[in-house]
Amino acid sequence: MVHMPSTDGLRASITTILAEELEIEPEELAADEDFFEAYGADSLTVLAVLARLERELGIVIPPEQAAAMTTADDVVALADRHRTQATPHA
Repeated sequence: MVHMPSTDGLRASITTILAEELEIEPEELAADEDFFEAYGADSLTVLAVLARLERELGIVIPPEQAAAMTTADDVVALADRHRTQATPHA
């Protein structure tokens, strides 16, 4: 069964995932900073984040919505919206 974290837990999980994919420390990640410009993210980074959100948190964000993900806050908002659609695995 996939554990659905609280909003604070979701933010912490996403911060960890983003930091690892951007190869920075979590405390270096500013929630409202464009991670393409500030940290050198690219489309492959976003795809890796989407894959980890699905694998680790059971949250599926359609790839066509990835363009809306430019900050950690954006990722948290999309993940929060889509986590209610996640189907826990038995």
